[in-house]
Amino acid sequence: MPEPGERVCYTSLTDDFQGSAALPDRDATPWTHGGPPQEYVPNDEDAQEEWA
Repeated sequence: MPEPGERVCYTSLTDDFQGSAALPDRDATPWTHGGPPQEYVPNDEDAQEEWA
């Protein structure tokens, strides 16, 4: 185990690029992630958002 403050480096054990997995289609979003998202419908309340 590295000691606090000690620098560590992580690497893979392959030479090939390992990209992230593709996201599922919108309708195939698993229930563990809330299921398919609801369709966004803008309303007048959205226009009242405060901008910094």
